[in-house]
Amino acid sequence: MNQDSRTPASSALLLCCDEEIHDLAKYWLTAAGVKVVSAGNGKQAAKLVLDPKVEVLVLDCLPIYVPDLPDLHRLREGRRLSTVLIPRFNERPEAGVARISGIDVILERPLRREALLTALKLL
Repeated sequence: MNQDSRTPASSALLLCCDEEIHDLAKYWLTAAGVKVVSAGNGKQAAKLVLDPKVEVLVLDCLPIYVPDLPDLHRLREGRRLSTVLIPRFNERPEAGVARISGIDVILERPLRREALLTALKLL
């Protein structure tokens, strides 16, 4: 995805099992003016991500491993939905697998504010 052609996101959905990553992302995004909604599991995320106002989905594991989460490619049809993956320290997903799963941006840990905000074009 060409980030230069995007406008900054105004609403994000967080589905992160890692509380530290969740809390950091929520704090930084909220401070940048992004409305943040959190989901506790795939079923809840599946319902929330259908809201057309949600423009970014932030995950800490590949969507193919999240039960009940719809196919991200189908969710994108006719709407703007970017996806950011912040994998766990011990996980190094192959870029190809991430792309096939619907991931636009993979961020490394430790998570840095600048990296997250740049991925969402907020800096």
